[in-house]
Amino acid sequence: ETSQPLFETERETPPLIPLPEVPAENLERGMYVSVSGIPGLSPLYEEALRLPQTVFTNDRSRGLSEDCIHPPRYIAHPSVDRVFARAAWNTIWLANLSGTPLVCPDHILEDHPEILFNLKSVSKMNLAYVWDSQKKSLEEFLTEVPCGKQKPPKVYEEIRKRFGTLDGLDYCVNIIVEDFFHVG
Repeated sequence: ETSQPLFETERETPPLIPLPEVPAENLERGMYVSVSGIPGLSPLYEEALRLPQTVFTNDRSRGLSEDCIHPPRYIAHPSVDRVFARAAWNTIWLANLSGTPLVCPDHILEDHPEILFNLKSVSKMNLAYVWDSQKKSLEEFLTEVPCGKQKPPKVYEEIRKRFGTLDGLDYCVNIIVEDFFHVG
């Protein structure tokens, strides 16, 4: 709330991810498990990938059937009721913008320190449900998490009012073009 720019030219923007396009194909209802490619984090996803429900994922290495393998944009699909992923901003934004409840595992030492601070932010701003695996199983924790598409968190309406859009990429392109034509 009280942060100041580090540089005179620094500008705040909406999320730097395009608004999600909703895939049109028919899917069973299920949960999306977004697996990071960062080495050493595999244990984070084991319990989520074994849940007794339909699970979609971007991870081809687990031997799941091809109809369960989809890129992260499928988080926006109406049949995806929840997302399980580490607290990385593109996933946070994609889940939030598509109204898909996001469950993030608590920070582990093998993960980047950035994720620890992201977890603090998502908790403070109510952007995700943070699961502490030391307290309860993921299956038990999910009974406390809404299932199905929800209205995006309040902060996104504030972002839309402030910037006129939620599409940070489009916003930045317009700023760059405007700056380019006004230089000199």
